[in-house]
Amino acid sequence: MQQGMTCNSEHPITPEQMMMLQRHKIPESENVKCLMACVFRKAQWLTDSGTFDVDKAKALANEEFSNDATKAENSNKLFDECKSVNDKPAADGATGCERSYLISQCLIENSPKFGFDLQHIHM
Repeated sequence: MQQGMTCNSEHPITPEQMMMLQRHKIPESENVKCLMACVFRKAQWLTDSGTFDVDKAKALANEEFSNDATKAENSNKLFDECKSVNDKPAADGATGCERSYLISQCLIENSPKFGFDLQHIHM
């Protein structure tokens, strides 16, 4: 959340867009996409070349869920499911905004399949 606030100063989004993100809906907005890229970069999930760093995402999940092996394992499976976004074309290349949008869509779409209830996860 703190990273999102920092990134919002660089890529301002409207209160309505922020509410949509909190409800796990991704608005079609360049600033929203670039805000997500900024957050993913700060979390080290996005490489300098603008691709999804699955290994860094897994490392963070393993640390965050160190007391819950099932959630850690399911997070890793979710990230493996979504690493295919690196194979999709992204017009903005290393900027990473478009790729971050694809990552977010994939994570939201597939989270329930791996036991994550997005209704109880707030950004």
